[in-house]
Amino acid sequence: MRKQRPAYCMILIELVIQIYGGIYYDRTPDPVWALANAILILMPLAFGIGPALLCFLPVVVSEVVWYFKLGAIGPLLHVASFALSILVLGWANGRLKDVRNPIRVTAGGVLYELGLLGEETLYHSLIRLFLHRSITWAKVSGTFLSPANPLLLILLVLCCRDGGTPDSGDRPGDGDT
Repeated sequence: MRKQRPAYCMILIELVIQIYGGIYYDRTPDPVWALANAILILMPLAFGIGPALLCFLPVVVSEVVWYFKLGAIGPLLHVASFALSILVLGWANGRLKDVRNPIRVTAGGVLYELGLLGEETLYHSLIRLFLHRSITWAKVSGTFLSPANPLLLILLVLCCRDGGTPDSGDRPGDGDT
């Protein structure tokens, strides 16, 4: 139950950002979009694939609405890049559940940072492939360099530290039998 509250808070924040951004797109600051992107990358690593997909749902709805509003494929490419990232990071989370704490926290942090860069790189690569727009470091690194990144990294570390299974070696005296 302790891990469900932050997960539901992240889902609520994502929902509010998507609604607000859908209504006031031009007035939504870049750091707010970076926070929304970082939450999506955090969710599968910190809370698992189920909550991550629930958090992804408002993004899918928002991007589909933008697809029909704009008549452009860009929003669907964003959905595709997030979907692949969430699935890969959800799989990684499943693999990390049985890993001992210092390694789990470190691997979770590294995967989170790689996920931020990887999702944006994939998205902009798809934009390059289908829409022939250039890729720049400024576009790819926006979320990675945003103030949201270190804040959500701290949340991830706390979730990874507390998220061990009883047999993962987190209890004193385990492992030397």
